[in-house]
Amino acid sequence: MQTREAIAKEDPVLERQVEAIRSLVASYLTIVNKTMKDIVPKTIMHLLLNDVSCFNMYCLVVSVFEGDSLRAGFTNTGQIAGLLNSSYF
Repeated sequence: MQTREAIAKEDPVLERQVEAIRSLVASYLTIVNKTMKDIVPKTIMHLLLNDVSCFNMYCLVVSVFEGDSLRAGFTNTGQIAGLLNSSYF
């Protein structure tokens, strides 16, 4: 089996091509690493803010509909009162 140095001596064109490919792969991996370091924190913040927003919206809806004054205001309308007393809350 021939070593790398022996192959390089036999075919310098092949050695230049191999070095060019290694350089391109290293550049590509550097770009991928930089992109991942940029995207991951943004993705985490997006997911956190989206979850907090959904949680706040749920808490707001619950706090609006759980008050007795709201139930008393809808006692005239049987259908809405039924919805308020149903399994939603």
